[in-house]
Amino acid sequence: GMYYFSDANEVIKSLGAKYVIGGVEANSVDIRGVLVSSLKLSFPTQGLVTSEFSLSGSTGFIPVDQGSDLADFCSSMTPHVARNMTVTIDGVSVCATDLEFTITNEIADYICVTQSGVGEKTITKRTIEGSFKVAFENLDQINAYNAWSEATVFAYSKTLDGYEVAIELPKVQRTSLDLADDSGIFA
Repeated sequence: GMYYFSDANEVIKSLGAKYVIGGVEANSVDIRGVLVSSLKLSFPTQGLVTSEFSLSGSTGFIPVDQGSDLADFCSSMTPHVARNMTVTIDGVSVCATDLEFTITNEIADYICVTQSGVGEKTITKRTIEGSFKVAFENLDQINAYNAWSEATVFAYSKTLDGYEVAIELPKVQRTSLDLADDSGIFA
């Protein structure tokens, strides 16, 4: 299981991984200092919102008596469904489909001569990329999307029992505009 550390002194919030052997809490090992190296969120049209992630390394083991309890399992939550969402570009609501965001972190190790192994990890670079489809009704809309070089993107989703996901990218640049026929609609 994964959990957050409650250490307020951490500059970059890290995760912990708990391995429980044989289903007994006493037979567990915690690995601390785990950072997310990539996270992909996919909002398929009228499908379940999914995520994929990669983790990078650890800074050592925590004895069992110093370990953290696991939070609620994700399976006890109501899943997000990509419908009734709000997607806005520069404050204008758009009909977007197949929305995806990918966050990639480059992680470097601090390796000290006075220690055996990695002393600490830090994020040295972060890249955020996204993609979506928009149906075009006329050439003016295509030209408008083709012309913008910077914009603000906001996406919002809420489950029936109140869990929310909100993503705001205050300054994005378009890197490509691919036009295609999507089931008879120009997108």
